[in-house]
Amino acid sequence: MPIFNPQLDIALSQFAAQPGVTPAQESQLRAAVASDARLLEQWNQDASR
Repeated sequence: MPIFNPQLDIALSQFAAQPGVTPAQESQLRAAVASDARLLEQWNQDASR
């Protein structure tokens, strides 16, 4: 199971809270990031900065 660090999880939640963003869009974004280990690692690193 992919692990989103707390900072990335907050960033994705903030994205989801934007007007016009649907729960399905948030889910698709999370799934896309989680499906690529290198992308997930990079986003986790970027979010922690």
